[in-house]
Amino acid sequence: MGQGKDIPSIGFSPRSLSGLMREVWPSLISAYGLRFWEELKRELGQDQRDTLISLLCLRHISIPSSELLRAIGPQEREIFLDTLFRYRDLLLSQRLASQVEGEVWNVFVDGLIVLSTIDPNQIRERLKYKFDVLLDERGWEEYEKEYRMFLGEEKWSQLLRELENFADEMRRNEKKKIVIVNATFFGGGVAEMVPGIYKFLRRFGIDIEWQIIHPRNPYQFYGVTKKMHNIIQGQEADFTDEDIVVLEQVGRDNFQIYHSWLSDSDVGAIFFEDPQVLSTMKYFIDYAKKADLPLPSIFRLHIDVSGLKNATRNRGARRVWEYMNEVLTRLHNEFNGVLLAQPYLNPWAGLERAFCQPPGIDVLSGKNSPIGDEELGEILSSLKDKEIEGRDLSELLRETRRVIVTGARADAWKGLLQVILAHLRLSQRYKGEGRPLPKLVVFAGGADDDPEVQKVKSVLESVIRQNKEDIYFIWNAQGRSIGSLYRLAAKTRGPVVIASVKEGYNLVVDEAIRQGALPITTNAGGLKRFEIIDDRPYEWVILLDDLSFKTAQPKDLMDPDSVVSCLLAEKIEDKLRSFFEYFDKPSDSSYEALVFLLQKQVFSTSLLPMARDYLKWTVKYARKNWG
Repeated sequence: MGQGKDIPSIGFSPRSLSGLMREVWPSLISAYGLRFWEELKRELGQDQRDTLISLLCLRHISIPSSELLRAIGPQEREIFLDTLFRYRDLLLSQRLASQVEGEVWNVFVDGLIVLSTIDPNQIRERLKYKFDVLLDERGWEEYEKEYRMFLGEEKWSQLLRELENFADEMRRNEKKKIVIVNATFFGGGVAEMVPGIYKFLRRFGIDIEWQIIHPRNPYQFYGVTKKMHNIIQGQEADFTDEDIVVLEQVGRDNFQIYHSWLSDSDVGAIFFEDPQVLSTMKYFIDYAKKADLPLPSIFRLHIDVSGLKNATRNRGARRVWEYMNEVLTRLHNEFNGVLLAQPYLNPWAGLERAFCQPPGIDVLSGKNSPIGDEELGEILSSLKDKEIEGRDLSELLRETRRVIVTGARADAWKGLLQVILAHLRLSQRYKGEGRPLPKLVVFAGGADDDPEVQKVKSVLESVIRQNKEDIYFIWNAQGRSIGSLYRLAAKTRGPVVIASVKEGYNLVVDEAIRQGALPITTNAGGLKRFEIIDDRPYEWVILLDDLSFKTAQPKDLMDPDSVVSCLLAEKIEDKLRSFFEYFDKPSDSSYEALVFLLQKQVFSTSLLPMARDYLKWTVKYARKNWG
């Protein structure tokens, strides 16, 4: 580890620091023991040690630390914040000895809490996401052209009127922004959608303050929330008192960090996104009720909640349901709160203000704007199959074979393993028939709040190596690189296969369609919307009606030989074979005609209508809590 010379001191004079040290050194020795200080000396440079010791001093004298931070003024507090964030970044980039690491996380969160009592706006300004996208007139004209083409003039004009009317209503009530809070700025559907929503709402004069929660022990917290996520989707696991304690600690801390939302007159609504932030919302509800304050809040759920149907026989599911249901029904009943979920997935559908809200894509973002042949070749040349053979993907453009593309977060529920197994089955069949085998491109990556990513990656790699000549594996592709993979499938008239067993989102399918590719998809959760296209059944939907899919567990989905893996691989293979037989004629234009029908549906629920809905829910319901 480096010597940390780029990490500043926190701005205290040697006299004030030495005075603090004399006051709290005995308690520091008593609290941590000599072994801790030996680890500290071994793992950190001198400058880092001095700064961390001074932060620990502040942590162990709660009242003096608050008074000292008040006394040093905003400029010095900004230096203190710099130090906190540098230590957080240090922890995220390199693991330290457990006790040192735990104390640094505690110092980080405690520092945010103390500073939020002194100058909450300074903390919120520092913590919020810094957007770097704005929409100029030329950019807006491009969106207008695309939406007119796919929605038609009448629907486009109506969408525009609604955006303008809802934004005007907010401004008339002196509401200038909405707040969105979730678990991470990077990775996952929410993190992809928010920058686009910001871009559209700024066009209509409304701002977004996007914040994330800050756990004291991220590895522990995200382990609990991942387990909660899996239970909601159907995994059988215990949800313990200790798990709830972890959630409650994070909720209490983050309420203290962000409490000033309740007194910010500019805020029209607070959108809490997904169960990771549920405990934080719970503390907002508790405080607002006790203080008789309004709470203009909306909760959005993006997860397939089919596992909650097992609450009567699964103790873990029952405890998760009870925890979620208590918080969300209180928001709904006590504060006129709104609960949003995907179609087919809303367990609170009987409540008055529980609505469906499918997520949507930004149709002209880097990933989704059209990709021409020359650019496609350049991007594919830069994409390397580093994890397996080190090949670049441009060679696929020089072949006459079809290309199958599949991709998602590296998650057991996403069916990536079963697509690979289906391709292996197809390989054996086609070789026996003397037919050319379509190539397979698998792309995967991980989100910041998912601790299981590396396990899934290892399983995928081990199976891919069984047929590495015909399978390409791309890890952590981003943005336009992902769009180029969809475009590759479209150019070779191949499918994009999304084989999720549990799925809250439809975004990956929308992205593939936007780049001109036809999907083969399951009917899990949010993917049910593709069962019917233009009032007719869509032929390439894999029906997961067998009991084995309803009761599938992540460990089964990560086992290539399990019953459910073999069954799903067989279903995927059948759909691939029928797909290639149907679109076998080079002159057949039905591929492109079907893509156009699907694209119309994608545009109708894309990110611009979704931005309209953020304003709609705010104006129609959250306004009842405006002061």
